Amino acid sequence: MEPHLSRVPLTVGTRLLVCSDGLTDPVPPEQLAAILAEHRDGRAAYELWRAAIDAGGPDNITLALVSVEE
Repeated sequence: MEPHLSRVPLTVGTRLLVCSDGLTDPVPPEQLAAILAEHRDGRAAYELWRAAIDAGGPDNITLALVSVEE
């Protein structure tokens, strides 16, 4: 198994989405971005999960949203 890793500068307001392919396979990147633009925190996590379920959710759906705050 090869994880996808990247380095990004962390500043206040940065949000990171850590997830399995159970989210990214059925939900296109444009829809993920739209959900993240519209919702914050727990609501965003719920709406991402819901989008994967609505798209058929063929695999386990694991996700965590991390927000950088002061």
